[in-house]
Amino acid sequence: MVPRANAEPLREQGDQQQDVIGRFRSKEQDRKCITDDNDIIKFYVETLKMIPPSFVEAGPRKNLYFERENVRVALLTSGGIAPGLNTVVESIVERHVGVYGLRIGPLERGLILGFEDGFLGLEENRYQELNPEKVRGWCRFGASKLGAGRGSQDVKKWLETLKQHDIDILYVIGGNGTLTGAWKLAEAIEQEQMNLSIAIVPKTMDNDILWVWQSFGFSSAFDRATEIINILHTESESNRRVCVIQLFGAKSGHVAANAALASGDVDAVLLPEEDFEVELVCRHVKQRVASFRHAIVVMGEGARGIEKRNGRWFRWRADTREQRDNNFHRLQNSIKNTLQQGGLERYQVFGNQPQHVIRSVVPNSHDQVYCRRLADMIVDSCLGGYTNFMISSWLTEYVLVPLAFAAKGTLSKHGFKTFPTGGVFWRTVLRSTGQPSFLSHEVQHALNNGSVREEDLG
Repeated sequence: MVPRANAEPLREQGDQQQDVIGRFRSKEQDRKCITDDNDIIKFYVETLKMIPPSFVEAGPRKNLYFERENVRVALLTSGGIAPGLNTVVESIVERHVGVYGLRIGPLERGLILGFEDGFLGLEENRYQELNPEKVRGWCRFGASKLGAGRGSQDVKKWLETLKQHDIDILYVIGGNGTLTGAWKLAEAIEQEQMNLSIAIVPKTMDNDILWVWQSFGFSSAFDRATEIINILHTESESNRRVCVIQLFGAKSGHVAANAALASGDVDAVLLPEEDFEVELVCRHVKQRVASFRHAIVVMGEGARGIEKRNGRWFRWRADTREQRDNNFHRLQNSIKNTLQQGGLERYQVFGNQPQHVIRSVVPNSHDQVYCRRLADMIVDSCLGGYTNFMISSWLTEYVLVPLAFAAKGTLSKHGFKTFPTGGVFWRTVLRSTGQPSFLSHEVQHALNNGSVREEDLG
């Protein structure tokens, strides 16, 4: 994340413009510490004798690198859909035209292109010309008016399209997979020495992107997930049934844990970060059914069970969508068999996968405001000459995170943000569900000595 090519800014904004867009960020005041952990700060200051690493503060600059009236802008929404995509697009367009005075028209150089279906549209040169009138009211719709997709990751074709339209700034809105594609494109832009800024607005309902305090779409997702859990709880309680609900989270359990706690009517929650022994989950559900005549189990997509076969422990695989769907059905069947063996066969087991219902909802009030703030800050920062960054709400500030940090998993062995199962919040979730540990001493020992095998699906 660097200023463009160390070039001189084209012009300086006056105090009148500052009154319109807000306080200018300065080089002396725009760096924010990346951690709020006092022990880490003390380690850097007292032991290493160094200033703790920090991110640059996002926001408007007094000196602009691009001509605000004539800049040529492109944007796309990549990956899966999420609440808030349209709000980000609408806000970026409005910021450029309504605040910075971008001139769009047949006789003007200024331009805003929205490429359709994500990177696929960039490959195939399919786009819509955007202006405030066209995008007005998009914020009231879920999903993406531009369409979302990943394409074939053909960076050469992406560059050709960007060059053809003489694009100055490319805004990419997407999640972890999108970050990887954007990083490849950013590297190619540097190699080609193109005078083009690229910046990312991070999007994921899973809330699993590194260096993002909370992703946009997450609040709306677990809001809706909580509502669905409560509806299915009413169904289960009234009809004396067990419901297994699979929520978003292939690698992280933020949605499942938050929705379960918000509901207060969940009997067990299973996360990708913490394996579970299938038999112990089934035993717990049987006890809840015997006591309350219904039960609700919430599982993140990537939650993996461990079970014993022929004297050996095997862990379910959850690498693909097909495997995760299979695990969802396997858990239901295991619970059903346990209830039958315990004389509780009259209690039916059913499942629900509401992902598509959740991902397409209109963003809630929190996400609407959050998306607008992200859009404002990313436009300000790109016009100020920054590139190869991801806009992020980090601790109490909006900051510019170097794209390498987010795309390459820098400073994390996982490459994505996991849910902290060892923390106080997780203990609060467990108290709410009343679930015990779903790992016996035998399985824990097997995990520690590496004798739990990955399931062979060949």
